[in-house]
Amino acid sequence: MLNAYDEALVSKLDIQLMEMLSGLVIQDRKLTHYLLVYQAEDDKSEFLASAGYTLQNWQLLKRDILNAMAEAEVVEAVPTDWGTRFKVKAQWDGLNGQKLKVIII
Repeated sequence: MLNAYDEALVSKLDIQLMEMLSGLVIQDRKLTHYLLVYQAEDDKSEFLASAGYTLQNWQLLKRDILNAMAEAEVVEAVPTDWGTRFKVKAQWDGLNGQKLKVIII
């Protein structure tokens, strides 16, 4: 059970997350030159390809990420000199029906 301070903090974080999501922008280049292109370290393209996402349909990945953020769960919020950094868990069904579970920072 949360005390009054914790409830106020959670409420403030929920408001911050809603504000962040309302202005959320995913740069096209991040999808077309990073996430969907093989990287020698920390590659994500294979994971995304397993759910049906490719360079040819990158717009669908962008749409699905933005839609998934509406249902996302904040698991960590860390204040920084530049604002609050959120760690968010999200999930959605890929183009081929495979469920994707991701952590977005």
